[in-house]
Amino acid sequence: MRLATLVQHPPSRADLLPALLARLPADAMVVTDPDPDGVPNPWRCYRACLESVPANATHALIVQDDAVPHPQFPELASIVVGAKPDRIIVMFHASVPPISARRMGARAHSGHRWSDMNSHELLPVVATSWPAGIARSFLEWACEHMRPHDRSDDALASKFIRAKAICPIATIPSLVQHTDDVPSTIRRKQTSVRPMPTRSALIPYDPDEDLTEAGWAPLRDVRVGVNTHV
Repeated sequence: MRLATLVQHPPSRADLLPALLARLPADAMVVTDPDPDGVPNPWRCYRACLESVPANATHALIVQDDAVPHPQFPELASIVVGAKPDRIIVMFHASVPPISARRMGARAHSGHRWSDMNSHELLPVVATSWPAGIARSFLEWACEHMRPHDRSDDALASKFIRAKAICPIATIPSLVQHTDDVPSTIRRKQTSVRPMPTRSALIPYDPDEDLTEAGWAPLRDVRVGVNTHV
């Protein structure tokens, strides 16, 4: 397994990088928005991350620059990707999407470390691992199917998994935190009628908990009729 870690980074947030890189694998690559002065467009930088995946990588872990990883994150990332090498692994999950969130809550209550997500809901991309083949398929699909006004990275990722009937899987707890302190790069406005949901993890990690022995053993996928790969 060769896991490439890429940081999705608009240069205006350079102050976030030192703390983040200190908790990522030493070979993590910072991928900068290719048009930082253009119209805010998270997909533009996410696409650059997908285009930057090394040819010899088996997996691509793309992390947004405002993520706050668990102190053991480099080791944990290798463990969970090794446990589920054929799956898109969501390492951050908030209170949305709701169906997957409810399922995750129930799974956590039962002591599980994994929760399958609904392929018809939003795919969070704060910290998400892609098998390299699926990442390349996503890039090709997006270039063919995206519309001129598409700017949202997670929206395009969600359309892709829906089109391909891919079922991602999420870790319990989330292995990164994502607070509301840093504004979204897409710059959507809060309104009193429809406030934006919290961006914090639904089930956050405990920074003092050793998660490397948390039972991330690979389990046989028994679902029928749901793709886990392209």
